[in-house]
Amino acid sequence: MSKMMENCPIKFRLMEVLDENGQMWTNEIVPMLQKEYGMNSDHGRDMINYDLVEMVSAGFVKEGDSVLDEEGKFKKGHLLTQYSLTKLGKSTLEDLKSKVKPQVK
Repeated sequence: MSKMMENCPIKFRLMEVLDENGQMWTNEIVPMLQKEYGMNSDHGRDMINYDLVEMVSAGFVKEGDSVLDEEGKFKKGHLLTQYSLTKLGKSTLEDLKSKVKPQVK
C-alpha cells in the first residue's frame, strides 16, 4: 500500500484506499480513515461517512450492496454500504497523484 495521499485531504486518501483495495464496506473504510486522520469520535466517524456520500454524489465513488447494520459493526440501525471507485474517480486519482505533494506529519 503506497499511502501517497496519506495526510492529504481525506477525500483524496479515500479514493486511493478504494483504488488499492477495490470494493469496501462502510465498516471497513471508515475506521481505517478514522485512525489515519485521528478522527476517533462518533462525529469523526459520521464526517467520514458523509465524505463517502459526497464522493458518490460527485461521481468519483459508486455504491454497491447495502444491508442494515443490525449487529452494530459500524452504527447499529443504519446502512452498511459497499463502495468502489468509478472510472472518473480512477482518472481523477491518477491526475491528483501527478500533481499533489503529500504533506509530512
